[in-house]
Amino acid sequence: MGVERGLWPDTWPEQPDEPSDRLSAITAKTDQTGQTTATMSLIQHGRDSAAVAGWLVDHWLPGAVVQRLTDHLGSSGAARTFVQWIAAVHDAGKASSAFQSNLARNGDLYGVRARLERTGLEFPPGEGPPLHVPHCRIGQGVVSRWLSERFPEDSRWATVVSSIVGAHHGVPPILHEVGALDGDPWANVFEGYARDRAWVAVQNEFLDLMTAELEAPAAVAAALRRPLPPALQVSIAGLVVVADWLASDAARFPYAEDPEMGARLVEAALELDILAPWQAEVPPAGENLLVTRFGFDDAACLNAGQAAVIEAARDIVEPGLLVFEAPTGSGKTEAALMAAEVLAGRFGCGGLEFLLPTRGTTDGLFERLRPWVENLPEQGRQSVSLAHGKAGLNDSFMELTRRSRYAAIGDDGAELALDGDDCEAATKAWVSSWFSGRRKATLASIVAGTIDQLLLSALQTRHVALRHLGLAGKVVIIDEAHAVDEYMLAYLERALMWLGAHKVPTIAMSATLPDAVRARLIEAYTGRPVDPVEVEWVPQAVRITRADANEVSSAAVPWDGAPRPVTPSFIGLEMDDAVDHAVAAVREGACVAVIRNTVGEAQETYLRLRERVDAEQVQLLHSRFLGLDRARRERQLRRALGPGPQGRPQGFVIVATQVLEVSLDIDVDLMITDLAPLDVLFQRAGRLHRHRRGDDEGERPEGYRSARLLISGCEVPRVDAAPKIASGSVAVYGAHALLRAAAVLREVAGASVVTSEVPRLVQRAFAEAGEGLPPAWETAVADAEAKSNRKAADQRVRAGVFLLREPTKRRFTSLNDLLPQRASEAETEARAAAQVRDTQDSIEVIAVRRVEYGAQILPVVAQAGESDELEFIPTELEPPDARTARLLAKCTVTLPPRLTRFHFDQTLDTLEGAAASFSSWQLSPHLRGELILPLDERDEIELCGVRLRYDSDLGLVDEPVDREGNS
Repeated sequence: MGVERGLWPDTWPEQPDEPSDRLSAITAKTDQTGQTTATMSLIQHGRDSAAVAGWLVDHWLPGAVVQRLTDHLGSSGAARTFVQWIAAVHDAGKASSAFQSNLARNGDLYGVRARLERTGLEFPPGEGPPLHVPHCRIGQGVVSRWLSERFPEDSRWATVVSSIVGAHHGVPPILHEVGALDGDPWANVFEGYARDRAWVAVQNEFLDLMTAELEAPAAVAAALRRPLPPALQVSIAGLVVVADWLASDAARFPYAEDPEMGARLVEAALELDILAPWQAEVPPAGENLLVTRFGFDDAACLNAGQAAVIEAARDIVEPGLLVFEAPTGSGKTEAALMAAEVLAGRFGCGGLEFLLPTRGTTDGLFERLRPWVENLPEQGRQSVSLAHGKAGLNDSFMELTRRSRYAAIGDDGAELALDGDDCEAATKAWVSSWFSGRRKATLASIVAGTIDQLLLSALQTRHVALRHLGLAGKVVIIDEAHAVDEYMLAYLERALMWLGAHKVPTIAMSATLPDAVRARLIEAYTGRPVDPVEVEWVPQAVRITRADANEVSSAAVPWDGAPRPVTPSFIGLEMDDAVDHAVAAVREGACVAVIRNTVGEAQETYLRLRERVDAEQVQLLHSRFLGLDRARRERQLRRALGPGPQGRPQGFVIVATQVLEVSLDIDVDLMITDLAPLDVLFQRAGRLHRHRRGDDEGERPEGYRSARLLISGCEVPRVDAAPKIASGSVAVYGAHALLRAAAVLREVAGASVVTSEVPRLVQRAFAEAGEGLPPAWETAVADAEAKSNRKAADQRVRAGVFLLREPTKRRFTSLNDLLPQRASEAETEARAAAQVRDTQDSIEVIAVRRVEYGAQILPVVAQAGESDELEFIPTELEPPDARTARLLAKCTVTLPPRLTRFHFDQTLDTLEGAAASFSSWQLSPHLRGELILPLDERDEIELCGVRLRYDSDLGLVDEPVDREGNS
C-alpha cells in the first residue's frame, strides 16, 4: 500500500509505494493443524496485531491504565499509537534466516525457503540442526538497532522499548543474550556481522512500513525521550502478549492477506469474548449500599468500621493502600466491596481482584461476589473468574460457565438464550471462554482468587507480565492479611511494591494485624519507611490506615457494634483436659468447637470423644479428608451451626484443625483450642458467639451465654517458670510465638476481654523481646526467639532467590532485568504456587481403590452424594469421561508430613511410578499431572515405611510400620 511521504522526518529513507517482494515473502505463521499448507505473512500478522492492540486500548483496557500511558507519552493518541506500534513489530525477529530456516525444515512443506530464495535471500547451507536463537531475542536486537538508526538523538532508551519485543513470549532475554547476537551471522541483527545484509534491509523495511502505516514516528519518539517506568513496561508487555494471542487465533484471523489494517477486526468479533471493563461510578453519599448491593433489609445501616473505610476511600487523594482492621464478624467483606466501588469510580479502575488465604474461603467469597456483580448499577455483562488451581471443581462457577456458553450460542449482542430470571442474572456475571486457564483467569474484570494469584506476580516466572496486566487498573482486596508466614510475606511485600508502582488502589484487611507487619506492608507499597505504631490504641476501636506516595495517616474509630466479650482461660496440657470439658458441655446441650493444631491430635481427640458421646453428636474436620468429603462435612456444619436458628443441635462438638479459622461461617457456644499465636487464636475465637442467639444470648444453654475460650495444649502458666507446650503445636508454630501468646493470655485469663480490645493484646504479643515477660520466662523465650529469627532469616533468603526485581530505577532499567534467575517456568498451578508458599513438602494425590483392570472410587464418595455406587473406572486405553474425571479430581487428599518431610523424593518417585498404571487418565484435562494413591481393598497402602489408611470417619490416617511390617 502507498505511504504518505509527509509522515516521515526528512532524514529518513524514501518509502516505496508497496512492500518489496522480499518482505512480502517473509512468513510469520504456518498452519500447525497439519490439514493445510497455509501460511500468514509477517506483514499481515503485524497488521492484525496492531489492529487488536488498538481495539484492546479502546474497548478493554481499564481507563486507569490508559491514563497512565497518556500521562507518560503526552496524549491519548500517542499512547494508543505506541501500543499499536509495539504490537505490530513484536515479531520483527522472524525476519531472519534463523527463524525462517526453522520454518523450512522437514522438506519445506510450506514453501518458505523456496519463496525467499527466489527473492535472493540467503539461508544456512543444507538443513543442519535447528537454529535455537529465539525470534523474540532476535526481535529485540533488530528493533533496538532500528531505533538507534532512525532516532539517533533519542536512542538512549532504545533498549527499554525493544525489551518489550524481547519479552513477548513471556521470558525476556537477559541483556547479555541480546548482545551475543552481534556475532551470530544467521540472526542477521547487525549489518556488520550479518552473513547476508539483505536480511537487515528486510528488517528495516518491515519496521519502516509498520511505523508508516500507523503514523507512529511521533509516538515512538515520545516513548524514547524518557524511560518508560517499570510498571508501564510490564503492562505494555502483557498487553502485547494478549494482542499477539488473539491475532494468532486462526478462527478469528484466518490465514489470508488484507492490506487494510483494521478490515479483519470486525469479522473477528472480539467483543463477544473480551468484555468491556467495569465502568464504576462513585455511589452517591446518601445511598444505602447494604440494601442496593447486598440485599439487606431497608433498616440496615453501616457500622462504624464500614462507614470509616468508605469515607477513607472517598477522601484518599490518589490511589493508595487502605489497611482496614476491625473485629471478626464486623462485615469487612461488605465494607471492602463498598469501598472498592468508590475507589474504582474515583480512579478509573476497570475491575476488582479479591484475594483470600485458601481455596475454601475463595469459593465462599465467589458465592457472595456474584449477586454483588448483578446488583451493580448501569452495568452490562461483567467478566468474572474464579482463580485457583481447582476452579474447575467449583460447581457454582462451572454452572455459571455453562450458562455463559449456552447463552452465547444464541446471542445477538443484546439478550441471552435463557429463560426467566436466569437470563438477567447471566447478563451481569459472565464467564468469558477466553479468560480461562491458569494464565488468563486474572484478566477477567471481577476475580475471586487465592492470595497465591497476587504472590505469583512477585515471582520470576514465565508470562508474569500477564499477571501484572490483570492487576493493573483494578482495585485489589487482600483479606486476612495477617495469614502469611515470613516466606510468603517476602512475596507479598514485593507484590505490594509493584501494586504501588502500578498505582493500584489496594485494601488490606485483618482482625489481628501486628504493628510491625502493618508497617512492612505500608513501606512496601509506598516505598518509604514507616513508624510501626502510628496511633495509640483506643478502647473499642477500628483502625483505618491510609497510605500513598505522599502521606501515611492512621486513625482509630470508636466501635459501635456489640462488645462481644470473651473470657480466655487455660485448662491444661493433656488431651483429656480438652475432652473432659467438651463432654461436659455436650451433655448440657452446648455446641462446642475443639480446635487442635495437628491432624493426628484432632483424630485422636475425635476417637476419645466418640467413646463418651453419641456418634451423631461429634464430627471431625481437617485437611486430610478427600476434597468432596470435606466439602460435604462443611455443608453439614453450615446447616447445623450457621447463622440461622433452624436445625441447631442440642449438644454437639466439632473437632477440627486450622481449617475452622477462616473458611466457615459457623457459631458455637464454647470453644476449646490449642494454644496458638495470639492473632491466630483470636481469629479462631471469631467463631465463638459469632451470631446473636436471642436477647442476652438467651437461646444458648444456661452456663454458655457468656463466651468462654478454653486454651488447651499448654500448661497453666505460672510466674515462676515458662509453661510446657504440646510438641505438635511447637512444630507447627514455633515456641516463640506460643510463649509470647501464653504470657499475654496469662495476664487476662479469667477476665472478660472485649473483642475490640484484641488488637492491643496482639501488639503486646508481638512486642520487642523481653517486654511484658515474667523474669523467669526470659531465658526460654530468648532461646525460642533466636530459633524463630534463624528460621525467618532462612525463609527470607530462600524467598529472595526468585523474587521479581523491585520496580525502581535503581534496580530496574528494562524488562531485561525482570527475570535474572528465570526461577520457575512450571506449567502447573501447583508447581508455581509451591514457589510462593513455604510448602515444598506438600504432596496432593487422588485416592482411589485399585481393583483388577481398573480402579474404584472410595465409599465416602457415595456417602457425599456424588455417586450412587462404587463406580468401576478403567485405567487403560481411554481416559475417564468428563463427569467421572471431575469426580476423581474432587477425590484429592494431602499426604501427611510424616511422609513428605522426611521422604519427599522417595515418596514422589514411588507415586510417579504408580502413575504409569493410570496413564490413560493423563489424557483428561481434569486429571493431567495429578498423582494417584492406589489403595488396596481395605483402603490401605504402605508407602516408604508408613501405612496409610483412608477411614470414612477419620480421613487419611498414617501409622509407622515396624521392621516386622506391623503398624
